Amino acid sequence: MRRRYHLHLPGVLYVALTLFVGVAAANRPNNLLVWVFGAMLAGVLISGVVSGGMLMGVRGSRFDPRRGVVGEPLVIRYGITNQSSWWPVFNLHIEEMPAGKRKTDVGAGATAWQKAARAADGWVMHVGPGDTVHGEIVLFPERRGRFVFDRFRVWSTFPFGLVRKSVSFGQRTEVLVHPRVLPLKEDLLSSLTRGGLGGFRLSSAPGPGEDYFGVREYRPGDSVRQIAWKRVAAGQGIVSIERSSSTPPRIRVVLNLRTPTTKLRVAENGPSQRELEEQAIALAASLVSLADRQGYEVGLTVLGLDDARLPSRRSPLRRGHWHVEKLMTTLAAVDLDAARDEHAQLPESDRDRAVIVAVHPDRAVPSIAPEGAWHFVATQLETLLMAEAGGGRVT
Repeated sequence: MRRRYHLHLPGVLYVALTLFVGVAAANRPNNLLVWVFGAMLAGVLISGVVSGGMLMGVRGSRFDPRRGVVGEPLVIRYGITNQSSWWPVFNLHIEEMPAGKRKTDVGAGATAWQKAARAADGWVMHVGPGDTVHGEIVLFPERRGRFVFDRFRVWSTFPFGLVRKSVSFGQRTEVLVHPRVLPLKEDLLSSLTRGGLGGFRLSSAPGPGEDYFGVREYRPGDSVRQIAWKRVAAGQGIVSIERSSSTPPRIRVVLNLRTPTTKLRVAENGPSQRELEEQAIALAASLVSLADRQGYEVGLTVLGLDDARLPSRRSPLRRGHWHVEKLMTTLAAVDLDAARDEHAQLPESDRDRAVIVAVHPDRAVPSIAPEGAWHFVATQLETLLMAEAGGGRVT
């Protein structure tokens, strides 16, 4: 914890005016000038003592946010405690301080938040003696990845706004910001899986489906419609027809990052190499989100990036909120500066009974996926968006 005094512009102007009045009072002493100079000097002293004294017992802590999404508000909450037993605290401002300028201060693969987000300071009106009040700061991430927050500052200019006293606290926090999810065409996946391996299939387990699975002994409570009346008529006893459960269609998204950034082919007036990779990541995230929303079992494979810090480079085919969160976390943690494997191929374990959709930054490489797979490149992203969502470059 560090305490500091700051002279900002209003305080500097007021001190300069006080000195000017003091010089005038010394050269032409009269009661009015002396009284004005004394009042102005007292204002500076009181402002420093009051704002400095009330912050002596202030303590702060940052609550780790769960995650963020590019383009959506990221709310960071703080707990501000006043340890003083009799002195209240007023007009507290909360702000995040910039992280270290060196790469080692931030960490490999991480980004200092001030380089990739716009922030709005937090404010707390009053903290009573012995109380704890929660404040928050809203950030707007403009880039996905790991954000590092180091120190934050609590400051006040109470009561006159002349002298600013601050208390800063060191608490390193890392937050994963998920890639932007864009609204793709609703019929995109159905057109890819129609008649292919990713369609609805029969399950090996009984369930509430419509396809025949077998027969079993009648159980009390079974519907009359499920009784096999022909067997009853043949004297084989009362048996019930059992139906099979249908499984949802399956799709695997393969993000091809085999080619290093510097070797990507770009158009003369098109997106940069790094922008193409970010667009490919955004397209992969949008496909995963659309598949989950439409009831697909979805999996993700990040190809060519040998980074052990990724939560899951090859995920199984599943569905559900937490599974999609894991896939989005994987895409958020992709470090495009990591080493690439330019000869990586889709593992046999990932060539399961599902539609393969490969996403490439610059050009399609059909050899990375089995025959019949679908291939998209980052520059096609705008053509895959819903009509009302088109326009503008995706970054």
